[in-house]
Amino acid sequence: MSATRGSFGSVSPPHWQGETVYLIGGGPSLKGFDLTRLQGKTTVAVNDAVLHAPWATALFSLDRKWMLERRAAIESFTGEKYLAVAEDFNFDNAIPGVTYLLRCRNLRGLSTSPGRIYMGGGNSGYGAFNLAFLKRAWRIILLGYDYCQAGQHWFQDYPWQRKSGSGQMYRHWAEQFDWCREQLRWAEVEVLNASPISLIRTFKKIALEEVLV
Repeated sequence: MSATRGSFGSVSPPHWQGETVYLIGGGPSLKGFDLTRLQGKTTVAVNDAVLHAPWATALFSLDRKWMLERRAAIESFTGEKYLAVAEDFNFDNAIPGVTYLLRCRNLRGLSTSPGRIYMGGGNSGYGAFNLAFLKRAWRIILLGYDYCQAGQHWFQDYPWQRKSGSGQMYRHWAEQFDWCREQLRWAEVEVLNASPISLIRTFKKIALEEVLV
């Protein structure tokens, strides 16, 4: 259900139960990969990935600045739209057709509430991962989930992004996936990491060329 003025929505049918879901992150390991190979698959475009995969099943972000700067792209996207926002979000500025979920900080693991998304330290990639879990994906494949080169992407960098940091924040984000291990095991969800340079150690790594095998 998409949020109406003054209310949060929740993840609702159709679920992705029994499906393989591809999460398209922003890490540079995806540079040169032909995303059109994923057309027809269940895909979630994270942040600016949606500009390069307008055919994706869904878009996701929990980045407030991105939502402001890319409002036109969100409005024109025809797939499922999920944005995770703070509790004090002003619904007067809500975008029609978007499902607004509550963004939760400082909580480990994965949210099991259909109206809440855990931030995993504070990044949209983790939030999209939580979305796929809530939508009951059977297998989740991570693309561009590198977390090892601060401020670098396979697409053009965000014009508003500041170049700073040693990457310590990214390493912290990568470590947050460790807290999901038991939940995923009990839910019998398989996760594969298709980034050879990823700092996420929680999941089995596969070659990028294997994602469609």
